[in-house]
Amino acid sequence: MNQPPSKSSIPELLDWAHKVLGYRFRDPDLLLQALTHASFVGEGPRAHNERLEFLGDSVLNAAVSHRLFLLFPQESEGSLTRRRVAVVCNENLAKVGREIGLISRMRVGKSLEMQLSEGKETVLSDAFEALVGAVFLDGGFESAEEVVERLLFSREIPKYSNAKGFLQEMVVKRFGVLPVYRRTAVPEGFKSTVEIKGQSFGEGIGRSKKDADQRAAQEALRRLGEDE
Repeated sequence: MNQPPSKSSIPELLDWAHKVLGYRFRDPDLLLQALTHASFVGEGPRAHNERLEFLGDSVLNAAVSHRLFLLFPQESEGSLTRRRVAVVCNENLAKVGREIGLISRMRVGKSLEMQLSEGKETVLSDAFEALVGAVFLDGGFESAEEVVERLLFSREIPKYSNAKGFLQEMVVKRFGVLPVYRRTAVPEGFKSTVEIKGQSFGEGIGRSKKDADQRAAQEALRRLGEDE
């Protein structure tokens, strides 16, 4: 269960950042600013993180592009672009933000505390970008790239931000029909089977119908040779 936001002390925030980012801030104010949402400004004197988010978005895209370029030397521009979109999309950044405990370190106004505790994706992904921007200002691009690699490339690198959408586009072009999803309830949530012209091409289990469909689509793409 997600923990509600709390106002940790500066030493606690610095220790947390060093542990999860692998980076030690020289300027604590940059870290505090990155973790401060605009809704909190009315409750204290510190600047919020929107400018750092703006900067971090560009740094993040550059760092991810560089890493993908090196990791996948045989892939086309289109394939690399799809991977980058999948890595830097709000859903993925928010997921990583939850995993590193970002929720309980952020400073938000009372009006947003409940939404943040429920894992509101845009707030978390914006804060993630702000953190990258803060590291860039504090230690330069190389430090920011190391943080990005540590947090985003230590796991399986997604190839699509929306496997279901990509599968539909591909199936329409190749087969002239739409894929059909059949879902059933299972103890884990839902099981989805994707069919093309009546033939099963992939199955997936997820906590929601959306998750199950995405997993089924990913399996179908692998079977169709589109996820190599």
